[in-house]
Amino acid sequence: TFTKKGRFRGDVLVYFGEPIDLSAPKDTPPDVHSRVITRRLTRGLRDVTINTDTWEDLELIAKVERFFAMRDGKYQQRNLTQRFRAMKKIISGHKLLSKQQPELVKKVTKDLHRFETVCRSVGIKDYHLNIAYRPFLVVLYSIKLLFTMLVAIPLFIWLIINGGIPAYLTRHLSHIIAKGTDQYDTTKILLGFVFFSVFWGLQIYGVYYYFGRTEMLLYALSLLIGTLVVLRKRNEILNIKENIYVFILFVRNKTLKEHMISRRNNLERELLKLIKLANQMMDDK
Repeated sequence: TFTKKGRFRGDVLVYFGEPIDLSAPKDTPPDVHSRVITRRLTRGLRDVTINTDTWEDLELIAKVERFFAMRDGKYQQRNLTQRFRAMKKIISGHKLLSKQQPELVKKVTKDLHRFETVCRSVGIKDYHLNIAYRPFLVVLYSIKLLFTMLVAIPLFIWLIINGGIPAYLTRHLSHIIAKGTDQYDTTKILLGFVFFSVFWGLQIYGVYYYFGRTEMLLYALSLLIGTLVVLRKRNEILNIKENIYVFILFVRNKTLKEHMISRRNNLERELLKLIKLANQMMDDK
């Protein structure tokens, strides 16, 4: 189960199920034996994978899981096993509710879709609504922002200057060469290895040729350190940009946050009712 399928440096959960018995009585006809084994394999695979009837259902299940997980930024920190089990439980409840309460499911689905659409249109995420901009926290965040601006952002700019061309070629050609999302990551890694090795190798040699060995070593070291820092701080840099935007947005429009919190609370109550109803159905079953 991938968190970011088709994107570099995503996480993946490998879930192991129980061994599948492939045996059958000796007098079992081959065609019957194959059907029995297929059913066992299907059940075994369903136990260790995320399965829904349609892509739309899968998207809805992911939205519901994300809605309850996006509190105080916890979504990025959640254990993959916890998210997997939560989605499996939501899928079971959704199947029961879709059969017995289809209109209610449709209504809550539309409300959830509207809420996420509004969030995207104004440029905020669910957990932003829980952030309290107290003076002490603003000061701490400002110190963190200053450190990032003084260290990470200059390195980020340095890498763009020295690696912009191979990065562009890698990203652009990966979309052309890769046949589907399953091949995109591998293609990107291979092309990146080739392009960055060639371009950075030539650049390092150029520094050695024109300036000398010491400058060459310092230049190569700056590329290595810059890459490690930027890979580690990339999401943090993007989050800082996002949080600054949200802070300014809420300061300029003070009623927006209250309105969004009210809508989220109403939606949360509706979803909790569905979850309670689904749990009752599963207990009765």
